[in-house]
Amino acid sequence: MISIAALLLAAATSQTQPNDGIFKDGMDSGASCPDTISSPHGPLNYRSTSDILYLPNGVRHNVDVSEFDNIFGHIDALDDLTDWPGVPGTSPTIKTIGRNEYVGAAFHVPFTAPSSLYGRLKHVIYSGGPHIDASISRTCGDFEPVDPYCLALNSANDDQVFLTWRVSAEMFHACTIEPDGDYFLNIRFTNPNENSPDCAANACETTIQQYLGG
Repeated sequence: MISIAALLLAAATSQTQPNDGIFKDGMDSGASCPDTISSPHGPLNYRSTSDILYLPNGVRHNVDVSEFDNIFGHIDALDDLTDWPGVPGTSPTIKTIGRNEYVGAAFHVPFTAPSSLYGRLKHVIYSGGPHIDASISRTCGDFEPVDPYCLALNSANDDQVFLTWRVSAEMFHACTIEPDGDYFLNIRFTNPNENSPDCAANACETTIQQYLGG
């Protein structure tokens, strides 16, 4: 049996490929993300930076949240970046998302990503904020992906898995992503008017934990 560490190493290490990486097709730094998208509660503006808290290990300030790696590629304030799929078990708290904003975090699935690799996202209780909608899509700001398993609506901060992704191979109730593919993890608050202890007047925070397996 191949260990999870070996699988993650294989996923993070890609053979040299033309146009490999998150910068393919102008996707760097949110270049493909609309400034404004529509939602059931009105327009949402694009959020590109935020402080990120890694309990109990400190805060990273002014993080570029347009890239998935910058969110899930750390487990504390001082460690080095771990490329996609990130650090197993990390629980980043995005400190500031406007009630009328969305996040589109881009990631690239390496050509060598093993077909058995999967990840589960949990909306955790502490610093969880209001209910969220989340999707995995090739389009930034897309909350209507073709694959219904790539969309989670009205997810409460209850420590339950709300979205599962899997590379290539079929998996029950999982969003399938492909090697050498470019994607976005899109996040918004389900109802901008929902109150929560984790909100200020015009913005809230949210904590999403990722577990990896394979």
